[in-house]
Amino acid sequence: MLAKSVAAFLLCACSISAAEPDWPKVEQHAVAFLQRYVQVESVNPPADTRLAAELLTGEFAGAGLEAKTYPGGPYG
Repeated sequence: MLAKSVAAFLLCACSISAAEPDWPKVEQHAVAFLQRYVQVESVNPPADTRLAAELLTGEFAGAGLEAKTYPGGPYG
């Protein structure tokens, strides 16, 4: 279920040429992205989430979306 939720969230990141999305491809991309995301060290403390933000920013950029990040915490 989580994989399908993530797949729907990442649908915009996949190249879709037909009216109907290639759901197996979307799900594969979502699972691969989620695996990369959970491997990013962003534990509290010290809660340095810059690497997680960079990963998400890159994913959005790949879909043609511009993300804006804001500094926070001791890592600025």
